[in-house]
Amino acid sequence: GREQPTLILDLDGLARELDHSLDAASLLLVPHLDRIYDAMMERTLERARSFRDPNQVRLALWWLSTKHRNRGKLKREPADLRKALDYAERYLAEFPSLPDGYDLRARARALLEDPAAGVPDLRRAILQGARTSEPSTGEWASHLAKWLADLGRLPEALEALEVALPLHPKPWEVLHRRATILASAGQAQAARESLQAAVARVSQELDEEVRAHPLSGLSKQDKSRG
Repeated sequence: GREQPTLILDLDGLARELDHSLDAASLLLVPHLDRIYDAMMERTLERARSFRDPNQVRLALWWLSTKHRNRGKLKREPADLRKALDYAERYLAEFPSLPDGYDLRARARALLEDPAAGVPDLRRAILQGARTSEPSTGEWASHLAKWLADLGRLPEALEALEVALPLHPKPWEVLHRRATILASAGQAQAARESLQAAVARVSQELDEEVRAHPLSGLSKQDKSRG
């Protein structure tokens, strides 16, 4: 069998664990790219402190609230998450009409404590996002469903998925999540039906993409000539 590289790197960037089955170029590049991304986001964070550009603040909040997940899930970064929570509070004070502030505060609270702490803010983000046609609303509702299912609140989780389904950019992902949640709750038949619906949605999307492809018309012309 193939011998696995034994290189262990002490990294200052985001990567704490590497898949040592990667090729040699990736083993060398991934740590350096992680450090570059980390430095870029630190600069974004510095700019965001002025709170003049909501996009900069939004990006900084996202990075702070997800940074620990890119560290191989070895440990959480409570200092980063507390900073994210503080920024989210200030962001909401400055831009109360933007629903993504509630989403980001929900993430920070959920990661600092547990998902239950983030549920109220995520619900508020969904309600406000639905009113303003925020594109992320469906994804927020699907994420809320996962939190609620993890908390054992199955009826609420299924309700959140019903909200997510017409709003999510990829409805089959919502149906797949519904199947997963139902299966974990022991509802095998309902899970199977939801999974079949997800497969049907994927097939429908693929068919539509094929029909819309420029080469699709050429194929029909060739058949008619034959």
